[in-house]
Amino acid sequence: CAPARMTRASSPPQFDVLYDGGCGLCNRTVAVLTRLDWLGRLRFVDINAHWDRLEAMFPGVKRDACVDEMHVVSLPGRVTAGFEGFRTLAWQLPLLMLIAPVLHVPGVPLVGRLIYRYVATHRSTSCATGARKAG
Repeated sequence: CAPARMTRASSPPQFDVLYDGGCGLCNRTVAVLTRLDWLGRLRFVDINAHWDRLEAMFPGVKRDACVDEMHVVSLPGRVTAGFEGFRTLAWQLPLLMLIAPVLHVPGVPLVGRLIYRYVATHRSTSCATGARKAG
């Protein structure tokens, strides 16, 4: 379910990151986030390989939405997606904590959402449709 990695943390992951494993950009993003997750707070879950289990665990989360945007689920069950999901992760990763406050400055969320949406909609066609075809 999660990419293999060494972790210094002794506690279990606190956040599930739901991503489209059929997307090259998504897989590269997961690889970067895995390297930045020094504290072992994240667990990466490919929606294509584990949708039945995810649907049972998080009934409010929709597959098409997960294909469109990365979703981050915290242990209490709070779900954030897209740019908001990235902001959630920024507070959990030591290097990104440096920019996390900036992501809340007025105006930055609007620009961040626009950039996230632009990148998400301009992924290769095979990435954007891979999970829909599989399920």
